[in-house]
Amino acid sequence: MKKSWILLLFSICLLAFPRFEFTAAEDQNLTDALNSKLKETVNYYDANSVKIVDSVSLKGEVFKVLMKDNPDTEENEEKIEKYQSNIIALLVEYQKKRDHIFYFDKTDIYYYDLDKNEFLILPNVIQNKEIEEFFSENLDNLHTSMQITTTFLSVLFIFLFIVIPPYFIMTFHNKSRSSTKYSATSKAYFQG
Repeated sequence: MKKSWILLLFSICLLAFPRFEFTAAEDQNLTDALNSKLKETVNYYDANSVKIVDSVSLKGEVFKVLMKDNPDTEENEEKIEKYQSNIIALLVEYQKKRDHIFYFDKTDIYYYDLDKNEFLILPNVIQNKEIEEFFSENLDNLHTSMQITTTFLSVLFIFLFIVIPPYFIMTFHNKSRSSTKYSATSKAYFQG
């Protein structure tokens, strides 16, 4: 009986304080938005290769500078917009493709405002404690690396450019071969 009351209280607490999560449909919309953002901003982006590795979602403050201060005047013309919004920070992994041969894996962090459906930059959301912790936890995960096939192809191309030209030079431009005339002359010289 006591366990059932604890279970009932626990379920009421979960319902009373729902945690903000996004559903699979929102996840697909977010992935589509990420794909279009990466197509616009990242050179050599391999389409539809984005994968969300980790995320944190929260209701937090967004700070936007609408108009910067003009340093030539004494007035402070800087206008800042500050509002509450549902924010999600995403650790994403995607591929960059160059010349359909060389592939690179890149990991980066993106911030998305779910209420206004727009991407944010770090200065807009860094004042939120959860975002700052997420950024510091994943700072070591941000990298660009070559895939193993790209590494193999790079080593192969370097090897071919270093070994093959000298081989062809030795094969076709070797002037030290003896000719039959030279052999006959040198025989006559040594005989007598």
